[in-house]
Amino acid sequence: RMQYTFEDCELLRIRDIFDGMTNGTGHIIERCLDNLNYDRSNITNFSRHDFDIEKQNNGTVGLDLAIGRRVDSFNGIHIIFIGDSVMKLEMGFFTKLVTDPRSRSIFQGLKISFLETNGGIHATMANVTSKLNAILENEGNQSKKVILFNTGLHDVDILCSSIRSRSRGSKEEINDTKACVDLYREALEDLTRVIDAYPAQIKIFRSTTAGWQKYGNYGFSWPATSIQPLSRSPHVVHYFNEIAYSTIQKCCSTISIADGYWITLPRPDHTQTSDTNQIGKHLVHPGYEILSVFARRWLMTIICGLCSGVLAE
Repeated sequence: RMQYTFEDCELLRIRDIFDGMTNGTGHIIERCLDNLNYDRSNITNFSRHDFDIEKQNNGTVGLDLAIGRRVDSFNGIHIIFIGDSVMKLEMGFFTKLVTDPRSRSIFQGLKISFLETNGGIHATMANVTSKLNAILENEGNQSKKVILFNTGLHDVDILCSSIRSRSRGSKEEINDTKACVDLYREALEDLTRVIDAYPAQIKIFRSTTAGWQKYGNYGFSWPATSIQPLSRSPHVVHYFNEIAYSTIQKCCSTISIADGYWITLPRPDHTQTSDTNQIGKHLVHPGYEILSVFARRWLMTIICGLCSGVLAE
């Protein structure tokens, strides 16, 4: 089940990713696209400046980061991140790894999208489903699609926390007469069935990170008047991960599972810091070192799944 397994796998180093740009073979993602026989001619890059304008004009929640080609006939690699603020941090670091330092835009033939699950999957399931359908309608089967997803921390907090009892009662999509673990299991079954049926080449559930650590939280003083609900703990997160593992194993043969829990549990000091030392970010957001591992692992997994020959070069 959700036990730690040592695989003796060497992760991609930063220099492995970018070295080809100096010796003439190209960035690792460019070599992957070449391996897929992708034609990069006559493509318009979508820069960060373009993204800011697009987001300002569009204003949609969900598909609010789509960097790549601004044409519906996109046939490169489309990486779809689905998750909360932790997944968004992972996506941010990952984007840096696939950004051309010469143009400061991601490499041609690559698109990145983010579908938000803040508020829990009960509240965001309809939006996630509609955005996935929109991507499929626009691109069909022309692009290589990768789905990296998680839902967990917001579900633990909203479904189980005593502090959230009033807000749960006001949400029609949540049956507050059921146990929170059963509600999570039902919602995750709905989400994984949608993703299992979705025509993507790679689909990976990242287990929920070990949020709300009870020790090693440096950089802030816990106010004496603050209450920490019992459900906000890495132990409850572990149990939710057990539910996720069993759910995916039973229903979804096309979805793999990547660890997010054990990699964050031993280092509670590697958490996000802020100028004002916000407690919330310290308790649930991994720090720079862990985000680097997450991002490099995502890139390595994508390369292995789509163009493994590149790693042997």
